[in-house]
Amino acid sequence: EEEEAGDQAPPDGSYTDWMQRKDSAWIEYFDFDRVVQPLKLWHKDKTEDNVMLIVGDQGSGKTSLVNRLSEAWTDTPISILNIPAKTVDANAVLPMIGQHLTIPKLHTVAELAKVDPDLEPQVVILDNTHNLFLSEVGGLDAYRTLSQCLNAHLDNIFWVVVMHAPSWHYLSCVFRREQRFSHIIRMPRWSPADIRKLILSRHQGSRRRIRYDELLLSASAGNESSSVRAADSRVFNILWEQSGGNPQVAIHLWLAGARSKERVVELGVPSRPSTSPLKALQDDPCFVFAAIVIHKALNTEELMQVTHFPEAIVRHGLKQGLNLGLLWRDESKRYRIQPSWQGT
Repeated sequence: EEEEAGDQAPPDGSYTDWMQRKDSAWIEYFDFDRVVQPLKLWHKDKTEDNVMLIVGDQGSGKTSLVNRLSEAWTDTPISILNIPAKTVDANAVLPMIGQHLTIPKLHTVAELAKVDPDLEPQVVILDNTHNLFLSEVGGLDAYRTLSQCLNAHLDNIFWVVVMHAPSWHYLSCVFRREQRFSHIIRMPRWSPADIRKLILSRHQGSRRRIRYDELLLSASAGNESSSVRAADSRVFNILWEQSGGNPQVAIHLWLAGARSKERVVELGVPSRPSTSPLKALQDDPCFVFAAIVIHKALNTEELMQVTHFPEAIVRHGLKQGLNLGLLWRDESKRYRIQPSWQGT
């Protein structure tokens, strides 16, 4: 569209920072009642099922869903217990839950069941539950302790467990006979329309115009306006396919194909990284990357524990991952897979 006359204000900040900002925007991409219904049945004493699992890939919207649930649910108190990384000591799990529930000196599941009648009905969201394990001998006891809590007969606590999808896949194989999740909410893929709405709603506030690459425009016959519309449709179809419907991945792929120049964003074809660099690697760094995928985030010492590799091999694998742009290190000094690399 034509710029309004006199609109000479400069763009707002870094385009990358703007597109990756944390906000409360929510795209209605699936039925929220699916999440609330089990809580309603429990609250009305129509079921004894008091455990729900929310599982999804990194960037799939778990945090947004939890935040919305904490705002929308008003029938009982609701609270969020964020599991610190890495809590693998079994003796630390129950005291942490006890502190959250204001139950002093909670050390056994039997004690939790004993005080349950004195508690008011409430919903407890256990976020980042994947922080309760390391995939090695002795590294699963903390998660086993949590499983015992979930299996306890409690009338006044509804547990909502939030977990990284690859971690859940691993733990469901290890604890196949011990898992007790009556309700499993798997974060769905966003639709092409919702991905487009998310991208453009963030882009619009950056005060920049979109200009498509000549290759995208020339692929369509017709006049200039029809070429722009065709390029727009093509870009968002490609973006959805490459991102797998994951909103965070879609934003990173959009930025990978974008070049911001003053008031204009020139957009090329968004594409996720090639598999060729991975095929050229030896097995050791691939095992390092696989361990990070399973646990979502690990530091050097934790990687040495789960891979049983010497420090030199682990650090070399991390260096290769950083050089490829495959890894990044978060504020806790733990390594994670870059969102744009998840599909690859």
